[in-house]
Amino acid sequence: MTIIELIDYLEENDIFVKEKSFSNIMAISIRLPIDLCFAVAYDKSKFTETSELISALAHEAGHCFSNALHTDQKSSGKCEYSAHKWVINNLIPFIKLKDAVEKKHIGTSWELAEYFDISESYIIRAAQYYKQKNMIIVAEE
Repeated sequence: MTIIELIDYLEENDIFVKEKSFSNIMAISIRLPIDLCFAVAYDKSKFTETSELISALAHEAGHCFSNALHTDQKSSGKCEYSAHKWVINNLIPFIKLKDAVEKKHIGTSWELAEYFDISESYIIRAAQYYKQKNMIIVAEE
């Protein structure tokens, strides 16, 4: 998913997206008091790679879509898990990851990160997540 596709997807789902300059924040998600909708803001200058920006925006979107903001009563760990899970299921779905490994023979985490245009840390998280769910990918020789 490109950055434009991600932003369009968020806006189509009533999540406002705003580029803004921050002193010490890369990206943030909030619930707006008007109509109880969500917003995601990001500081583009804090990112050197598009994949990192996509990862951060998707992560904040995950907080919105899973209704797991840090201001809620949920623990921070549960909020983070919910956001990561949303990113993995939506930007690195198992069937596409399996296809990339088994049919396209993409074997390293950095190659998969490049293929999915997402940070390598999310590829590693996805592998751990799918392994926990006993979903196994086997690369053909």
